Amino acid sequence: MRGLLPMVVALVGCHGAHRLPDDARLELQEAAARSRGSANAVYQGHVHARDRRDAPALYRYERAVVDEGPLRRATHITFTPSSEPVVLHEAVYDTDDTLRRFRSIHAQTGLVGDVRIDADGRATFRTNRHRRVRVEPPGAPLHAGPTLFGFVLRQWDALAAGAAVPLRFVSLEHARSYPFELRRVDGPADTIVVRMVPTNPFVALA
Repeated sequence: MRGLLPMVVALVGCHGAHRLPDDARLELQEAAARSRGSANAVYQGHVHARDRRDAPALYRYERAVVDEGPLRRATHITFTPSSEPVVLHEAVYDTDDTLRRFRSIHAQTGLVGDVRIDADGRATFRTNRHRRVRVEPPGAPLHAGPTLFGFVLRQWDALAAGAAVPLRFVSLEHARSYPFELRRVDGPADTIVVRMVPTNPFVALA
């Protein structure tokens, strides 16, 4: 899944400042305050410049997961080295990793958006970048960052056997999803390597 790292760097390293709405900025700050020292923390990570892992981290991120009855809520927050929150990703999903809601607040780009998925798989996108609500029909399983790895683990046997597993990956920046496949690719002898490959040729060119 190392191909996701450049996506993370691009996500948090966008140039140009855009002001968040006050309520979204408050939501981001409150989520960051809840995450610090949370007993529900799962892991922390760091983002480094490509090929500069010996240099100080550009960002750090942390993830917490809370059970809420039949659902789970995963909160993924990215911070600057000075602990200023810059990105909130929050996913609500079933215990089988079926995504039900995904929300994103991005302090650098000013993006605020969410997608809600109905029981039949229809997805409704809303962001502050688009004046209309966009609805996608049911299709391949819809996932975002906080649910992707759980989905990979659930598909592990099929992936290890060489099957291609389709999914749609949420892009709130564009108020839509993009089709991908998970595939096993060559790697070290003692490691199973899975790559997320775009199936749309125009996305692949990008």
